[in-house]
Amino acid sequence: MPDVVSSMSDDGRKRWRIEGGHLRELLWLESEELASLDLAIAEIARSGSSIEANALRSLREKILALVPRKRMARLETDHEALLEAHGLVARPGPRPKIQSEVASTILEAIKACLIVELDYRSRADDAPRPRLIAPYGVLSGARRYLVGRPLEDPTGRIRTYRLDGVHSARRTNQSFARPEGFDLQAFANKAFGVYQNDDEYGEVVW
Repeated sequence: MPDVVSSMSDDGRKRWRIEGGHLRELLWLESEELASLDLAIAEIARSGSSIEANALRSLREKILALVPRKRMARLETDHEALLEAHGLVARPGPRPKIQSEVASTILEAIKACLIVELDYRSRADDAPRPRLIAPYGVLSGARRYLVGRPLEDPTGRIRTYRLDGVHSARRTNQSFARPEGFDLQAFANKAFGVYQNDDEYGEVVW
């Protein structure tokens, strides 16, 4: 192979290396894969997760930049046909609106393990009020919820907060430690929707 470079290592073994620029020729992207990615981006964007949707769009462009030009024409034709054959069913009811600045601030606080100060309005509140939260993660579904521990609660109970109920978010310089053994998916699996009550969770015998 003309694109393979051979060399001898210090231990006397012969090694072969494919030049980086030629690795692109080995990339084979199927139209079904690209269409599935586009449908996922559209669904995530419709759910209000703009940050994740933009991240996937950026990933999509990086992948397409690696596809050899001679394969793009056929890929684009099949890709357009597949997208025309798919549709997204609209969910009934209002769509939650989440400010991109709020979502970005909360995600950065989660990664840095920093307390966030939220102006949050629950269903019981007449107006937003400030809350200090140790953010553990975000649950995605028909609505998006922040999972975290409110510093004002002496019991240390983990709660959920609707992201569309957060009017503003600010990172503090105060760090926190995640609970040892806490698993976000395990937490979500114990919920009825997002409702959590440890006293009502347990094994049921029929």
